[in-house]
Amino acid sequence: CNAKHRCEKPCEQDGWCMIISDSVSEDDIDDYYPNSKTNAVRNQCDIVMESGCTNHGNKPHACKVPLKDHVCARPCQDCGQPCTKPYTHLKNNSLCSFDHGPVKDHVQ
Repeated sequence: CNAKHRCEKPCEQDGWCMIISDSVSEDDIDDYYPNSKTNAVRNQCDIVMESGCTNHGNKPHACKVPLKDHVCARPCQDCGQPCTKPYTHLKNNSLCSFDHGPVKDHVQ
């Protein structure tokens, strides 16, 4: 490549980069749960590399979301929804917090 470009690898920082919500049809949920489900995602690395480079040396892959804003995303054992607290909350012996979703989507 003859131009500067962003790294194409996923972010490797602690926690998950963000949580996004997807709509769920009413056929997929019980009356007990909200009409959405959430997914934890990893963003693309945001480091820009010089032309001709295929890596960025010893710098870890990092997205544009500040590390302090990454989330825990540990899944709920019942519904599989990710924890919505900052990834550091477990170091403080804080319990996870979930926006619970449809249980039947995660029953195996």
